[in-house]
Parts: sequence; C-alpha cells; structure tokens
Amino acid sequence: MNNIVKQIYNESNDIWGYPQEYKGIEFYPLRLKDSKYINLFYQLFTYPKSYIPDRQIAKMSYLKFILFRLNPMGDWEETLGGLADFLKFITKKERINIDSVENIVGIDDPLLALNLKVWIDNIEFSEVEFDNIREIVLEQNGTWIEYIEEFHPELEEHLKFLNKSSESFDFKDEVFVFSSLMNLPINQIENITLYQLKIQLEKLIMIKNYEIIKPLEVSGQIKAKNGGEIVQNYLTHNARTGRYDSVKLNEEGFVANSGLEDERN
Repeated sequence: MNNIVKQIYNESNDIWGYPQEYKGIEFYPLRLKDSKYINLFYQLFTYPKSYIPDRQIAKMSYLKFILFRLNPMGDWEETLGGLADFLKFITKKERINIDSVENIVGIDDPLLALNLKVWIDNIEFSEVEFDNIREIVLEQNGTWIEYIEEFHPELEEHLKFLNKSSESFDFKDEVFVFSSLMNLPINQIENITLYQLKIQLEKLIMIKNYEIIKPLEVSGQIKAKNGGEIVQNYLTHNARTGRYDSVKLNEEGFVANSGLEDERN
C-alpha cells in the first residue's frame, strides 16, 4: 500500500463491510452475490503490470495499461465500458466519464503523452489517482498490490505444482465450504464481502486444524522435528505472506528439511 492510500485507508471499515472514502467518493466492497462485478474486478484490477519486460508499459499508468495494452475484454470500447460499469457499481454513482484532455507537453510517445482523466460524479481523478483507487479496491476485496505485482511466471508454475491437489478448487468451492463450516444456508451469506470471506475462511480452517491436531500434539502422539508447535493457535494475527513464500526455502529451512543438519553435527 503506497503512502497516500495508507494515510486515508480505514482498515476497520473492511471488518464491517463499510466503504472506503477517497476525495469525497465512497468505494464499496464487493459481496459474494455480486458475481458479474467480481469477474470485472479480477479482469480489470488484478493483472500484474510490472513483470512485463516492456519499457513503454513500465512507464505508463495502470489506467493506460488496461485500456490500451491489456484490453481484457478484447476490445478497447468494451474494456472502457466495463471499467465505467464497474466504477458505477462500486461507487453507487451514475455519472462516470473516462476521457483524455490536452496531451502532456514534452513527451514524444503519443500514448504516454495522452493525459487521461476519470470523473466520478464530477470529481476528477488523474491517472496517478486511479492507481490509488486500484489499491483501495484491491485492499478492500481481500488482496493487495504487492501480492499482485509479485507475479513471476516461473514461480507461478512451482506454486501450481505445490497446490496441484487443490488446483480445481475455485470461488464456488470457497463459498460452499464457508457455508458448510458456518452451518449457514447459502442465501444467508450472500452479503458477506470478499474480504470477510477470505479472513473468516482462514480462521475457520485454523480452528479446525487446531481442534484436530493439538490434542495429538499434547498427548505426544505427534511432535515437530524442531521442537516447536505443529499447529498455530487460531488466537493469533493472520500476517500477510508473500505470494511465493510457500515455495521458497531459506538456507536454514532447506538444511532442516534435507537432513544435512545431522551430518554437520
């Protein structure tokens, strides 16, 4: 999260599903029932721009990138329309306009010189401010910019291999698992936000693991190699992890898992 967003972002609002405010405009989180807009969210806001080895793309704003390079809907006008529709939905404002104003002087590249603006209910947002909107929308919907931009194709393949047993587990499965663990019918969780689903599901799984594994650990039936705890107590903070932490091993972890530590002693 960049410093500007950090100063205005109210993390408590995400707990209760309240909107975040930026320049007087409220941005509302997505709820499980908002399937059309959840799809738009992933199409428009979650593409990692920084990994593309292209100097022009590196210099352009995310707004220019999705409209002129990514075109997730296959057509510039459709992508523009999809973005406007998404912004209408999450701001509850009907007046959305995305257009160019006078070009930026001194830049030879015609695309980079193009000066785009977004107007939401007559409030003007620059391309840089749209990047802030993107960060806000990512955060309040359960992900964050660093996780998105950390994407690396080779590491992504390693991650897929590690998670191959749950490779087909999708959003629909998440919803039904959450419904089952909470013992609630589907129609009673439709207003849960994506953020709430992510955090609650993580906690529910931690609780289930603790209830199953902790008694075995206490009784001595199982124990950790390093003498630590096998399962983490669910009364702990869910710290953010890197996208590829599960496939990265530091030297200490590699030695411990490989058995080389015994040979050194």
